[in-house]
Amino acid sequence: MKGRKQHIVVDVLGLVLGCYVTSANTADVKAAPAVLVWVLEMFKRIVKVLADQGYRGALAGLIEHYFAQSQRQVEVEISRRSEAATGFHLEPKRWIVERTWTWLDNARILRDYERLPD
Repeated sequence: MKGRKQHIVVDVLGLVLGCYVTSANTADVKAAPAVLVWVLEMFKRIVKVLADQGYRGALAGLIEHYFAQSQRQVEVEISRRSEAATGFHLEPKRWIVERTWTWLDNARILRDYERLPD
């Protein structure tokens, strides 16, 4: 498959904590463990993970399974779209990640001219 997809974990300021690059046909749920587990191991002070609806079920299960043996507690909060909302609706805290993507897209040094993840 041509193309690639970047998966990032950011803090509340929008600073990148971790990044993982996959081919474009990789689902977000499949790539989340690769970057999230690494970030949670590197940054021990993280106690809450915010995610969008695309990670519902899989992300919470991953974190519970991974930290079941340790004393560490990490809460997962999945943002939910209200039933009454129609059209575009800003999800809480989701704008932080979107702002980071905008910063990265505007950085000329990070322009991507390759077609394959290799």
